[in-house]
Amino acid sequence: VLLGVAATKSTLEALCADLVGTPHPQTIRGYFNDQLRVEDLPALEVQLNAALAAEVPRHVRRQRQEVAIDYHDRPYYGKGEQAHELWVRGKAKDGTTRFYRVATAYLILNGLRVTLAIHFVRPEDEAVGVVDGLLRRVQAQGIEVSCLLLDKGFESIALMAYLTRRGQAALIACPIRGTTGGTRALCQGRKSYATTYTFTDKQGHAFTAPLLVCRVFTTARRTGRLQRQADWLLFIELGLTLSPRYARHLYGHRFGIE
Repeated sequence: VLLGVAATKSTLEALCADLVGTPHPQTIRGYFNDQLRVEDLPALEVQLNAALAAEVPRHVRRQRQEVAIDYHDRPYYGKGEQAHELWVRGKAKDGTTRFYRVATAYLILNGLRVTLAIHFVRPEDEAVGVVDGLLRRVQAQGIEVSCLLLDKGFESIALMAYLTRRGQAALIACPIRGTTGGTRALCQGRKSYATTYTFTDKQGHAFTAPLLVCRVFTTARRTGRLQRQADWLLFIELGLTLSPRYARHLYGHRFGIE
């Protein structure tokens, strides 16, 4: 049943209805609740990371790699307390703001995703701690990271300061905020360009970083519109000197596997 759920991305109910001789879905969930306990989660995470490390091709370690880190959310519809159920809050999706969240570090090899390390995100975890833990697991495998690619969920002053202190080159997708000010004020003109921008948070911390402002166009094939429309993408670059066009290509190639 587990293999069927993983292969078809279906549910226990659907698989048990299709497969002959399987127990009731609630019976299977009962076994899961008995065997997969919250206190055993750290040990299970160590075992999973060891299994992933054992399957990494040897030639990956021969040269520096571009590694992407991403969050993966699964909706949580229960009513349990956060400290016990270990769900985290996020933007509303699929009818809830509560999720089980897993962070993964991976690279793209010959068009396929190779997962290097995973981390189950707990309510008290901060982005800096998550990224630091994944990077340590990747480097423990003998893999050097030439460029770290992060999506919008990781954009924060604390993380940018951490990567700068570590000397880790990174390309971070930057959300567009504000109506007329903020980063939205940079989305002007008829072509892409590079600039610098000072980020501030509610605690008064500030961080100035190079910012790539990319002017892109939606395609009629993807959106169904009759005409192309201009749009903007922003990228924070740390320890890099990329052109806006190449930064967009690099980021899209790595995250396009999703």
